[in-house]
Amino acid sequence: MQDGFKLNAYYKVQIRFTDFRVPDPPTGNKDGVITYPLSTWINDNLSYFSEWSTVCLIRGISKPEIFLNGFDDQSDLTTFTLGDIFVSGSVLFEDGDSECLKSYHIKLYDDYGNLIKDSGEIYADPYNGTNQLSYDYEYAFEDGSTYTVTIGITTNNLYSTNDNPKSYTFTVTQYGYDTLDATISAIADRENGRIGIHIKGVKTDTFVGSLTIRRTSSKSNFKSWEDVHTEVLEGNTSLDYIWYDSTIESGVWYKYCVQKRNSRGHRGVIL
Repeated sequence: MQDGFKLNAYYKVQIRFTDFRVPDPPTGNKDGVITYPLSTWINDNLSYFSEWSTVCLIRGISKPEIFLNGFDDQSDLTTFTLGDIFVSGSVLFEDGDSECLKSYHIKLYDDYGNLIKDSGEIYADPYNGTNQLSYDYEYAFEDGSTYTVTIGITTNNLYSTNDNPKSYTFTVTQYGYDTLDATISAIADRENGRIGIHIKGVKTDTFVGSLTIRRTSSKSNFKSWEDVHTEVLEGNTSLDYIWYDSTIESGVWYKYCVQKRNSRGHRGVIL
């Protein structure tokens, strides 16, 4: 179709295969008119053609564009702070196109090209905006390291970019002014089958702020981190806080870290 498919229109399509011996279709014309019409050529060469396939439907859509917040498509490298490392964005279609996002697939690679996180297929959430993208890596990024994230999408009518995903490269830096001046230690509570995480400030100064405790385990070979608890401390005392993790499993090894969070939710240096 020289003019392309019309948006939001469905077309019926059938396919026929031809034998490799079929003569070439006519190309000669006189005064702009084909002297041997294509329909005549088909009828004269029916013995070279297979039966028609079943009827299938196709639909023309505009080419979807992926936009991730914080990334500049004109830049080869983006810098993120720890508190901003998550996927948030959208998929845009031309005005008037009723096509929408069905699912998306996100992969995270380290600077050596090793796959370190694979989201699997994530289905779009119609309650959070049909064409919106959202994903938390749950990974402990290293200060100064470089990573690449790829994202492929599938639309409602099964147009897919998973074989040729869009990629972004970024590097990580930490918030130095949100360093938590404290120590962290574990308290074994065998009687109740839980672990206590004790965070104690080095200084006796009054502490006001938010703490987020993160956890990883031997189940992921200590590569996948998750937030397990966030606490807002507004007391008039120095930092001396204990939280008990009651969701641990027998036979699994765990590691914990803690980060200070500022008023915008940005994370400080891992302790």
